[in-house]
Amino acid sequence: MTRALSRRGFLGAASSLALATPLFPQERARADAGTPFAFAHPGILHRQDDLDRMKAAVAARRDPVYSGYLALAAHPRSSAGYTVQNTGQITSWGRGPTNHMSEAVADSAAAYQNALMWCVTGERAHADKARDILNAWSASLQAITGADGQLGAGLQGFKFVNAAELLRHGGYDGWPQADIVRCEKSFLDVWYRAVSGYMLYANGNWDLTAMQTILAIGVFCEDRTLFEDALRFAAAGAGNGSVPHRVVTADGQGQESGRDQGHEQLAVGLLADVAQVAWNQGVDLYGYMGDRILANVEYAARYNLGHDVPFVPDLDRTGKYIKQSVSAISRGNLPPIYEMAYAHYHGVRGLPTPYTEQAVFRGPGGARAVEGSNDDLPSWGTLTFAGTAAPAPPAGPPAAPAGLHAVPAESTVTISWLAAAWADTYTVLRAGAPGGPYERIADGVGSTSYTDRPPHHGRTYYYTVSAANASGRGAGSAVIAACTGLPEPWTGRDVGDVRTPGSAAFDGERFTVEAGGADIGGTADAFHLVHLPLRGDGVVMARVVWPLSSQYSKVGVTMRGALTADAPHASMLIQGFRSAPGAVCGPPGPRPAARRRPPAARRCRRRSSRPSRRRPPSRSRTSARSRTPRHRWRRRTWRRPATATGCACRTGYGWNAGGTASSGRSPRTARSGPKWAPPRSTWAPRSTPAWCCAPASASTNRTPRPERPRSTTSP
Repeated sequence: MTRALSRRGFLGAASSLALATPLFPQERARADAGTPFAFAHPGILHRQDDLDRMKAAVAARRDPVYSGYLALAAHPRSSAGYTVQNTGQITSWGRGPTNHMSEAVADSAAAYQNALMWCVTGERAHADKARDILNAWSASLQAITGADGQLGAGLQGFKFVNAAELLRHGGYDGWPQADIVRCEKSFLDVWYRAVSGYMLYANGNWDLTAMQTILAIGVFCEDRTLFEDALRFAAAGAGNGSVPHRVVTADGQGQESGRDQGHEQLAVGLLADVAQVAWNQGVDLYGYMGDRILANVEYAARYNLGHDVPFVPDLDRTGKYIKQSVSAISRGNLPPIYEMAYAHYHGVRGLPTPYTEQAVFRGPGGARAVEGSNDDLPSWGTLTFAGTAAPAPPAGPPAAPAGLHAVPAESTVTISWLAAAWADTYTVLRAGAPGGPYERIADGVGSTSYTDRPPHHGRTYYYTVSAANASGRGAGSAVIAACTGLPEPWTGRDVGDVRTPGSAAFDGERFTVEAGGADIGGTADAFHLVHLPLRGDGVVMARVVWPLSSQYSKVGVTMRGALTADAPHASMLIQGFRSAPGAVCGPPGPRPAARRRPPAARRCRRRSSRPSRRRPPSRSRTSARSRTPRHRWRRRTWRRPATATGCACRTGYGWNAGGTASSGRSPRTARSGPKWAPPRSTWAPRSTPAWCCAPASASTNRTPRPERPRSTTSP
């Protein structure tokens, strides 16, 4: 019997999970005095004890590390005489179409490999070469382009940031502070901009390239917002790359196992990269969901070593990729990904890893296979990870938990988080306002999840978690907000015949909608709405945040005559899209820190017959202007009858006390623009019958793109 497709789909197979999104308010009180939050440096792929272990083994010519070093040293991109490809001529680069792609691939690898050579040998010429490469790219690069530009940015950007981290914190004194600052600016304004949307419309390896690079940039730039957002996405993101959607069965089947083994093993390696960075910052993503990542590594190694594996037919999160059986394409070609996973699960944790171990020792007669180079992966695992042993527990308190996410229900809020390494218990705190005061609601929690019953239904509450061990209590996590149900007078409902019920959650600033349906815009609509009464004249405004999870998703702003499937309506809807070839990757306009908040969609109702001062871009009510292929802004004004309903849809909106709907502030813009008053149970619109709704016709749930704040602190 053929088993049914799994639950992780879109449209009729969409799940009903609604996630609260991150909150980084302007002012936050210290809820409880604990260890201040701090990043560890070097702390992306390699920590100082890793570098010391490599350096000692190479100096003593001790295998297998020395054999790994010889392989690295023999590679032409590891040479201090390497010719830098970017001599200032590259102001943009990208993929699909190719735009200086080979130069970025070569230079990113050369920067990382020369930085490693410096750390292992102490030869200054290698550090100088890595510095020259980083300086060339940070000085010239202004944009990343192409339909596949985001993917390339996630792959090559990760190597560039690792190189920068090793130079900055590896004892090298030849990199001027002004050059370091310019490199930081380039990572934040060019590289992060390209990957900030997590590419939800693609296979999971796309999400993962974004995750690893955002996480690495967060560490290098000491930007906690980016660090937290990447780990929150890893734990509970809506795309194919988050752990629950990437590893689709407890046996370890990967989302791309039915595609081909090249892409599947790439994704295995990328997810391990993310877990390694998290581990080096004291966060245990490796152990999440009962060592789910280990199951994925074991599954890939098992199949590519020639063994049979179980397979469950699967439909991915976008609804585009249906896999009926495991793919034998590229089977048996093992990329350099297994040493790192083996080092952690076997060396650090002491767990059984039979197939991963076979992959590591697959040489003749069971000899260790020396891992070499790969353009899409950091590589060189024999040098960098062989010989890793369990470290002694640190003397101090554990790091802050990360990746907090909330699943609200009608009367409860369940808070979950990624474990802090070396933590014994956790403390959960709650406040009724983002600035506190915070009260302890649970102490001595032994798991990484807690279900709260807030005292007031429909009110937004703010949560933070800290970890403790015998040495004390560590820093508090970043704050998240969640609301039981929806704040009055908001309600949610499905319209028409939807095969899977939709859901919505509110976090004090924005709504997150997960929906399954057929369409919006016909006489048999099927979608999910979040709506409230808007009595008399009023305005609905919304910013559509890119990207949608699939080209099958449809969102927008609409006025409906009723909440029935065949109701008359006036709508402005956007269907999912990808960037066009040659388009610049990332949001439009000047640097995000200085960008003004533009309106996205505007619906006005006035009894006056005079034309509005805010006119639409053209005479057509269905027209819209597009700033770029990646970010579309909508604005509309018209009169409507008293029986109409108004809708705004996307995964997140914040609605202020004046009755206007606008997108919730992302972390990067939370420090600028007007202050937003979240609705409470006593909220009432200023205008006085109509409805404002938030529909979605497909799986559109995602954590909205964070935008880098100027500073972050934790309570």
